[in-house]
Amino acid sequence: DKTMRAMMRKMKRFKVASSVQALVRSNWQGVLNLMGRCEDVLKLNGEAMNEDEIFRKISPVSETTLKVMQFELACHFRALNRARQLMEEIETTKHRNALISQTIVAYNLWAGLTRLDLARQGRRRRANLRLARINKKFLEKAVEMVALTLDLSWCILDADLKSAQKKRTQLQLYDTAIEAALEHGFVGFAGVACERAYFSLQRQRLTDDSLSQRYWDRMMALYIGWSAKAKVDWLTSSFGYLHEPGQQGRQVPEVVVRQKNLPSDTTQKEPTPIDL
Repeated sequence: DKTMRAMMRKMKRFKVASSVQALVRSNWQGVLNLMGRCEDVLKLNGEAMNEDEIFRKISPVSETTLKVMQFELACHFRALNRARQLMEEIETTKHRNALISQTIVAYNLWAGLTRLDLARQGRRRRANLRLARINKKFLEKAVEMVALTLDLSWCILDADLKSAQKKRTQLQLYDTAIEAALEHGFVGFAGVACERAYFSLQRQRLTDDSLSQRYWDRMMALYIGWSAKAKVDWLTSSFGYLHEPGQQGRQVPEVVVRQKNLPSDTTQKEPTPIDL
């Protein structure tokens, strides 16, 4: 939040292009949404921007940038139908041609993960697996540019794709993605990788749920360390009832979040029915 706020002040001072300002504003509001500083976590309305107002007066590139952030938030809060709708909008020629380097990586990661969620639900399984492989191929080629976030995005999508194809959770691949993210200080990426491992395990309906509990604990600790309060609250209210009372968000020895003091518990709310 502080970094984004300072960046916006400098951009205004130096009259940076509106498309670049839109990118920073949407990312800033996305951060605020994850922190819980908004009324609706799926809408980019808050201190940094108001999506209803800004969509009326921005360029095509800026509009696509905002669409990608809306898409990312829909994926974070597992609003699958909204994510699919936004993905289809971004896939149109208008938005596809307006994707820029800062958004195309995020789009391919979340599009791949969305398609795998759709495939797991039996919705055009074969086609969605094929399209997820295309998203992964894009990230694989982009890794050659030696951008760390590209590499982490590829690792997460690779683990999830292989788990979906084999219908068996590839924990070693997820763990590799988690540790690589933590090693370089990307706590958010580690949380996403851990979350994907957790939901993959949940779909297997294991008789021994100790593995699910382990990844639940680690996921919650990572998201708390990332200051994603809204995400933590949503996970707790939606799936916390599946786990031991008082265990949500506790720090386990495997979790390494540098320079973070993690709370030992989160607020328990009434569960809401949401598809895994």
